[in-house]
Amino acid sequence: MNLQENIQRIQSLLTENREEMIKNMISNHGLYHTIRLLGGYDRILNVLGQDYFTNDDKIDFIRKVIKFVTKKYNTTGISTHELNMNPITFGTLDPMGLEFQQIEYFSDDFVTVDVYDRDSHKGSFGEKYENLGLRC
Repeated sequence: MNLQENIQRIQSLLTENREEMIKNMISNHGLYHTIRLLGGYDRILNVLGQDYFTNDDKIDFIRKVIKFVTKKYNTTGISTHELNMNPITFGTLDPMGLEFQQIEYFSDDFVTVDVYDRDSHKGSFGEKYENLGLRC
């Protein structure tokens, strides 16, 4: 076996071991703590890939983070503005572009979805976390 083949084999083994290590950490400690231990969600995604997590996994993670943040800061919820992030597009976009919906506020049990048209804010409604996977 030449040097290049040996390097590729070792890199493959290291990748497989890292992937198994991360999967074990998630199953033992949960996604939230694994992300904190490894220094970010992107590091996990780079190894496991986007398809490893179901929508339910992602929604459960968001719910846990929001519960942690609201408890830490003794509040009932937090907005995307306070998190220094852009609102999250919700549902399917109107093909004519006349109306759109976006998540702008998170609480322990639900998110608030704001509805806009081209000219103004039309209103808002709450959506339980359990229902997010059905609509996003």
